[in-house]
Amino acid sequence: MSKDDVVINHYQKTSLLEEILAACGTNTPTLDQLSAFDEFHVGRGEATSYLGILMELTAGMNVLDAGCGAGGAARHMASRYGVNVSGIDLTPSFIDTARQLSEITTMEDKTDFVCGSVTDMPFEEAQFDAAYSIHVGMNVSDKTSFYNEVRRCLKQGGTFAIYDICGHQSQMKFPMPWSAATEDSAVLAAGDVQALLENSGFTVIYQEKRREFALESLSKPRAMREAGKLEKAAPPVYMEDFAKKTSNLIDGLDDDVCSPWIFICR
Repeated sequence: MSKDDVVINHYQKTSLLEEILAACGTNTPTLDQLSAFDEFHVGRGEATSYLGILMELTAGMNVLDAGCGAGGAARHMASRYGVNVSGIDLTPSFIDTARQLSEITTMEDKTDFVCGSVTDMPFEEAQFDAAYSIHVGMNVSDKTSFYNEVRRCLKQGGTFAIYDICGHQSQMKFPMPWSAATEDSAVLAAGDVQALLENSGFTVIYQEKRREFALESLSKPRAMREAGKLEKAAPPVYMEDFAKKTSNLIDGLDDDVCSPWIFICR
């Protein structure tokens, strides 16, 4: 099985759209109603908004979402900042769901989605003013090809923002939300990520460790774990083994062996 197949098998869920709509309690959810269910990263919408501020997005920009998932961040960025977002993701059910949710929320004119790999993207050279990647690098072992592709697709001076989990993979307990086993995970230390970005021609102009933010964001799951209720905490839209994966992530944050990091590059 290829590395891409491992990632697809980990995330693929043919009933994803139906489960998101069921969790929202309506077949015509608003963006606000969707916000708890269509962004699959630590901090969800709050984290996405913060990244957009750091990127200095302005209306009319063409923006690349590299590893867009179900399109939640793309719709968030397009709605909040008035940008046009093109998303790409390896998992077919994510792309199908992203397209349908954008139609439901009348965001199809501001967002578009294609199925493919971030290491070989079907976009033109210098097509985008800015790009971002949210909780994607943990699944991409060939980060050099990934970062080179983003750089190819960006205009001269364009901004690339990353919000990823970094840390010491050998000290982390698996399964984690992004991977069932250590051998299928591609987490690197923050310094290694910075070095790879610089080797790909980017200049890192800002970086931030967001461990305290992550701990605060996961305070509710932590309380449920302590009360023995974490198994029942998640609606079906979330990943399998939600309780175990979330618990391991919390432990990793507590032990400071992993943390979300932000990198802003040009």
